[in-house]
Amino acid sequence: MRIIPFLSALAASLQAQTFIPIHGCEWVPQYTSITNFTFVDSPANASTPDSVQWRIPAFGISCNLTSQSATGSTTTIGSPGTNTYVPCKATSSDPTTGTFLVSADDESGINATLRNVGYAQCAADIYAFHYEANFALLCETDEGGSKTCVTKGNATAVVTGEEYLPPIRNPPPPPWSPPGV
Repeated sequence: MRIIPFLSALAASLQAQTFIPIHGCEWVPQYTSITNFTFVDSPANASTPDSVQWRIPAFGISCNLTSQSATGSTTTIGSPGTNTYVPCKATSSDPTTGTFLVSADDESGINATLRNVGYAQCAADIYAFHYEANFALLCETDEGGSKTCVTKGNATAVVTGEEYLPPIRNPPPPPWSPPGV
């Protein structure tokens, strides 16, 4: 009789999570968590470079960008109202990019928007799932003027669109024509 409580708990947990209604992709979540988010915004003369990083465990996506590259060039990260393209790695697909946008609101503080794409094999087809997360940031400034921000509460991304990716095939053969034409 231990099976009935287990089945009841399983049914309740499945009802709590919403999945994508595409054949073969019923396992892809409509909502997914953003973890390990950190944004560092430093003054131009600081020794700590600007950086941003986050993870999306559901797709094995890890994104990070530092303002100083190995060549010494700098990239501005987190200028209010400006999208920053951040390189991401995924365990199940080719590298992809995410976008990071900071907006300042006098009443609510600093907010962030993240956009990522996750790819999934759905039965015989491949789909791209576009996720977006909007959340408030909790920031602390150190004595050098560098500001470090993390999520204020939980950060959850929601699917904003699905995109069918047609298979890559060889071109079709040329049209047939009868001999002598």
